[in-house]
Amino acid sequence: MGLGRVVMRSDQEPYLKKLQWLIKEQSAANTMLEDDEKAVVPENTPAGQSKSAGGAERAVQELEDQVCVLKSAWEQRMGKTMKVTSTEMAWLIEYAATTLWARDPHDLS
Repeated sequence: MGLGRVVMRSDQEPYLKKLQWLIKEQSAANTMLEDDEKAVVPENTPAGQSKSAGGAERAVQELEDQVCVLKSAWEQRMGKTMKVTSTEMAWLIEYAATTLWARDPHDLS
């Protein structure tokens, strides 16, 4: 199954634009997708209009909050600190996003 078209929204920050480009290039290199319907598409808000990214900023804040709660629960249960560079953290971030999406798959903003 997999994902179809993925739109990556961000503001005009140079490091975010670079990250978008890197993800798009990596995605293209790791897939055999031939049509535009299954692609990573960078989309940037107009310069000086950060309010147009409000939904994305709320989504990021929700994800950060979810990661914080799950990380805290994991650390309490395991009795140790989770390193940011660990494979557990990579999994936890993906899991946090999945739990948020499962709660309301139509509200991706």
